[in-house]
Amino acid sequence: MSVKVPERPYPTIGEIYRELAVALGTKNRNPDVDRMARDGDYDHRLREKLLKDLFYKPLIEQTDRQFSTLLCQFVDHLITEYIRLVNTVALDAMTRNESLPLIAEHFFCRQAASFLVCVHQFFGGPNPISYCTVDDNNVMGVACLWLENNISSFPTFLSRVDKEKGKAKKDQYLRWKKGIETPKVESFPDFLKGFSNSSDKISIKIHLTVARTLQFFFQKYSQYDLPDLIKVGILKSGPFDLGLVLSKANLVAAEKFTELQPIFMSTALALRRTTPKSATSKADSWALIEECEQKLSEDDQKGITRHFLEWQKARWYVFAGQYKQALKQYEIAFEYTLYRVHGLSQERGMDLNLHEILKESMALAAKEKARPMMKRLKNQAITFGIYEHPGETDQFSQANKKSKSHIVEDWEVEQWDTIFCKYSKTPVQTTWQPA
Repeated sequence: MSVKVPERPYPTIGEIYRELAVALGTKNRNPDVDRMARDGDYDHRLREKLLKDLFYKPLIEQTDRQFSTLLCQFVDHLITEYIRLVNTVALDAMTRNESLPLIAEHFFCRQAASFLVCVHQFFGGPNPISYCTVDDNNVMGVACLWLENNISSFPTFLSRVDKEKGKAKKDQYLRWKKGIETPKVESFPDFLKGFSNSSDKISIKIHLTVARTLQFFFQKYSQYDLPDLIKVGILKSGPFDLGLVLSKANLVAAEKFTELQPIFMSTALALRRTTPKSATSKADSWALIEECEQKLSEDDQKGITRHFLEWQKARWYVFAGQYKQALKQYEIAFEYTLYRVHGLSQERGMDLNLHEILKESMALAAKEKARPMMKRLKNQAITFGIYEHPGETDQFSQANKKSKSHIVEDWEVEQWDTIFCKYSKTPVQTTWQPA
């Protein structure tokens, strides 16, 4: 189901993969990463597949196996830590413009700093700090000067290129060195054509690749002053509570939605499963939803907090016995919540997060035998650590049988169908009957 949602405060994993691949020059028009970046959700098996297709295989050709392995270990660690962050801190009141500067400064730049330190440790090259303190952010110039002064065969190669009618190549290299041009990665093999295969050549390719990647990010995100932020990350590499910083920022951002909180709380309480229902509860709770909709149109025209309303609508359809409509509504609620509210919401007492929506959606989808939706939901549950990979112990479904043949097994459908009773039955004070 295609749903137009506000730009998510957390970049999707697909966006991160795609940005890294473009910076490294390894994207190669990969359609999977484009869809993954665009849609947000994806087959959980793509994480490992794209790690190989986007980074490991092409970087072996660009550099060598050792550097490719180090880079892939870094990317895998980056994504694991990022998922932990997304699952821990809700940014339910923030826009991408508000959240990204903080995520870039305190997460991505700190991770980049640790990677540069590792590269220097294992492969030598310029001191990472020098990349962050050069005039005009000319990172390529730093790498070129280091190669000329530290790889003895490189100046010899440059002089030979100049003599062998290689003026175009030499001019190209000088444009890189002066920061006039950010090289394309595919230009490196052509430039180094004629350089004997050796450890020197590998070192040259590695440091040109690292410098080119940094140059790409420094130019594209110049508004964030990435060099200075990475320098801080290198110099202050100790523990840092990013969750606290983001949570405080989210609380400040939520102040503009204080007028919505009373109706949000009332609606959540009315539709909570454990809240006793009366003969008028169906009409009363729908009236609250309509009031919530009206308040959102007045106080949140961008739809930043709309994820809450979409979830409450889904719950109402379940309690009203309109399961087909509820199924569609849960898909909408899922889209609005993804990369926004995975951890605890700031609205205490509402239990608003992606984990709860996934559980309720899985149970309803099982009752309706909507296996494609179950497959999609389970993929996300695996991605964000709510569900274990097939073949492993799974606390989420409390199952002890696993198969790698299918994402969703027949026994899981039956199990979730049984769980649906827990989510659909509510304490009743009188005789409120489903429609």
